[in-house]
Amino acid sequence: MTRALASWEWSLQDLAVSELARPANSASAQSAAFVFSAMLAEAHPLVVPMMIDQIGLAQETTCVPQLMEIAAGEHIRLRDQFVRIKAIEALGRMRAHEIGGTAANSCREARWDRLRGAFGLRAAAEDALAMMEERPSSARRRAAF
Repeated sequence: MTRALASWEWSLQDLAVSELARPANSASAQSAAFVFSAMLAEAHPLVVPMMIDQIGLAQETTCVPQLMEIAAGEHIRLRDQFVRIKAIEALGRMRAHEIGGTAANSCREARWDRLRGAFGLRAAAEDALAMMEERPSSARRRAAF
């Protein structure tokens, strides 16, 4: 599937990913997240957010370096602001300690970049940091995730 995915239309990719994202048990959720981590670079940008959500929910920690690259805006293909927000959210769900610097940088970047609509980046980074630091406000966020 990883080799064929890039040649599929986005709607077919979306269908395949949404079916794989409905696991029967935690082992299949982990397996699907691992497959998604291998396919992120080849997937259509409209399908990537769902894949990143599944990676975060399944706690697929092998994908942390790739998610860090996406969150920092350094990935070659995946630089869209929404995809970056999803990567930050997934890292927050995993409580990946590597996110600290990236989230803080995203907060600073968003403060200076308000005119270009980076509010979402700042909010996602602040939420992820709150979850990592287990602040009182993060209990509500953890319940939402």
